[in-house]
Amino acid sequence: MRPEDEAAVQRSIEEMKQWTDEQVHTSLTLTTSRLREREHDRERLKAKIDSEGRRSLSDRAALVNISHQIDYLTLLVAAVRQMVKSRQKQTRSAEAVSVTIHNTANYNTDNYNTANTAVYLNLVNETRGSAEAGNRTSAPKKPKPPKKPSDRDMKIYSVIEKGSKGRLYARAVDRAGVPTPENWTEQGCPRTYAQAYDADECWRNLMRKERSRIKNRVRKYKTSPDPS
Repeated sequence: MRPEDEAAVQRSIEEMKQWTDEQVHTSLTLTTSRLREREHDRERLKAKIDSEGRRSLSDRAALVNISHQIDYLTLLVAAVRQMVKSRQKQTRSAEAVSVTIHNTANYNTDNYNTANTAVYLNLVNETRGSAEAGNRTSAPKKPKPPKKPSDRDMKIYSVIEKGSKGRLYARAVDRAGVPTPENWTEQGCPRTYAQAYDADECWRNLMRKERSRIKNRVRKYKTSPDPS
């Protein structure tokens, strides 16, 4: 692994720390897809060299270049996966704290036998008292209305309603004046949906996921009794 590759991966990880979980997962999907493509390219080049029985200077240079890219992408995929695992661990820890607090408020005091019994009982009583006071004085909260879809979502939804799919859908989104998302283009995606559709399967998969997400979001908003 070249030092410049390690430095590039470190810069990418530092930048991803500011990203949402969805953006990190998207980056992981795209980087993994790119790694597989480079590995296939290397195998095809090796097969070509074996079939010709010789290795030209251009073939050697191409093989070295592909190997460097594979080393870089392998390290980047491992680093992003570690970031995903770390975020998942933090989420589980937060959920565990929430469950612990809930269980503390509802703990059966007959089963509690430590030197801190008095402190514990005060904590439980205060928690219960606050909850009961809140139940007496606070009205039930209304469910939060769904957020109004963005103009971009509405443009794409208008295309979805027409029923077009595949390449026809991609071209229709382009005609509606909607570019591909910025976090896609940062990973090498073309700016138009039609070009992205023809470029790679990973972009087609992201289009299908985005289509389903926007369809559900807009329909939920439209059927809400009190849209924001």
